[in-house]
Amino acid sequence: MAVLGMAMHFTEARYLLHYDMPFNTHDFLIGTPIWAVGLFMMLLKKPNFGGKRTVIRNSILHTSKYVLGVYLIHLLIIIYVFNIATMLSIESIWLDIMIVPLVFFLSLLITRGIERTPLRHLLLR
Repeated sequence: MAVLGMAMHFTEARYLLHYDMPFNTHDFLIGTPIWAVGLFMMLLKKPNFGGKRTVIRNSILHTSKYVLGVYLIHLLIIIYVFNIATMLSIESIWLDIMIVPLVFFLSLLITRGIERTPLRHLLLR
């Protein structure tokens, strides 16, 4: 069911390209709920999925408590990075390749910075 939903999602997104709709703007299409239901059914079948401790403690990989902060700030960082890249006339494949790790690490850095300042008590209640 998840594979069927994913195929429907990407097929509809590809179809919408014929109407000059960019592919990366499609968050929710007809196949998306089918994809989600299939994923949740798969997770229900394996209730212990993710129960093993494979994450190394006290490392950069241990970022689970920062997920919400990174999620909330990443869009702002993306907008700034693309604006700066436009001002510097950077429009290459390297920008597309580097945007994901760059935005992740900047968002993580800002989230950790907020945690260590007095703003934490104001912003995170």
